[in-house]
Amino acid sequence: MRAKRRGDELERGMGVVVEAAHQARIDLERNPERLESAARTVRRGTDIITQSRTCDSIFVLAEGFALRYRILVDGRRQALNVSIPGDTIGYPACFFETALYSVSALSNAVIY
Repeated sequence: MRAKRRGDELERGMGVVVEAAHQARIDLERNPERLESAARTVRRGTDIITQSRTCDSIFVLAEGFALRYRILVDGRRQALNVSIPGDTIGYPACFFETALYSVSALSNAVIY
């Protein structure tokens, strides 16, 4: 009997994610109106993802700009990156129990 490798579980889990993404893409190609109906407008300054809270979604930034940041122990905010239209938001936060960072809309934005 082969000893269980630590990477086996990750590899198996990633295979499930890749297959789900592939099926979602096929579904959206067949039904593009589903994506349009899921559009959500986010006002400037509103958090899309909040650090230390659960995050179970991945978004695509369609319009506007967003800031990914962490709140440090001393209360300062550390900017990690700026998201532009076409960027994904919520990856890899959705793979952890709670989000490791926050994402806030820098301008009025539209996400899917």
